[in-house]
Amino acid sequence: MIEDHANPVAYAIAEVLDGKIYVVGGGAADKFFNSVRIFDPAAMQWRSSAPSMKIPRCYPSSAVLNGKLFVIGGFDGSQRTNSVEFYNPKTNAWKAAARMLERRSDSAAAVMNGFLYVFGGVSITNVLDTVERYDPATNRWTFIGTMPHKASGVTAIAWEGEILLIGGSDDGVRLKNVLRFTKHHTRSSALSKPFSIVTMGGAECTE
Repeated sequence: MIEDHANPVAYAIAEVLDGKIYVVGGGAADKFFNSVRIFDPAAMQWRSSAPSMKIPRCYPSSAVLNGKLFVIGGFDGSQRTNSVEFYNPKTNAWKAAARMLERRSDSAAAVMNGFLYVFGGVSITNVLDTVERYDPATNRWTFIGTMPHKASGVTAIAWEGEILLIGGSDDGVRLKNVLRFTKHHTRSSALSKPFSIVTMGGAECTE
């Protein structure tokens, strides 16, 4: 039987890094977390050996890039943030990366060809359609285009040299379309068939 998570938590991120599952940030009631919980499938147990993030983050996005866990944006308890930090398991430490060009929570993130991409989300007062790309070699973010429509709560997954964007919400309207983003285009394009049901805040599985 899998051991329960230590505390109730929602709107956290979950990523696989070095064969372990990291659950980071999130919130519960009026609390916002910067905590890190690690599930070890070999031992079937949770542990808290990693240090906490520098700030609380609810509704962040995340991705693993070059063996490091990036946690991006989110809501820190008082405002949406454009700050980004990453965890290096080799040093067991968090470090700040360059800030995004826009504040955003509820965005989607994925890695393609050595770059980190962030799509949509919610800014200070509005839903976003913008796409930003992070270059780890220069530690810089760049605006590279827009999606066909605004969207938050999208699921992003890297798949065979592309990024698929599934569902989400556009100003409260739940979406069922699937978008394709490639390195050759700065604008996402729709697939021929939409998702069969509306969806928001999904998860990805690549193995």
